[in-house]
Amino acid sequence: MSEEHEITNVQDAVDVVSQAFSDGEYGKALLLLKPLADEGIAEAIGMLGIAYQRGAGVDVNAEKALELLERAVDMGDAVAAHHLGVLYQNGMEGVDIDMAVSQRYFQLSNQMGANFGSK
Repeated sequence: MSEEHEITNVQDAVDVVSQAFSDGEYGKALLLLKPLADEGIAEAIGMLGIAYQRGAGVDVNAEKALELLERAVDMGDAVAAHHLGVLYQNGMEGVDIDMAVSQRYFQLSNQMGANFGSK
């Protein structure tokens, strides 16, 4: 998306942030993302959790990733539930692999309407 892309609603903002992350423009993504997360937008909170999970523009931090992703799931974010499934499936420093928990999050993600294919 171009710099001129007009942000007229929350979904537009989330789309711009998502594209910035995809393009590796982490500074831009985080600059746009943090105010949305501060406003309590579930998708933004989840995306911030994913950033901490992956180290996208921030230091990898399992504790922050878990906290943010779980908060987003509690608010109804199916994508965050999927990423919690991935986190428990693969583990990371500070998070042990737990296939039972992973499967529960994948199932929850599907029930919430996410479509990432079967796991």
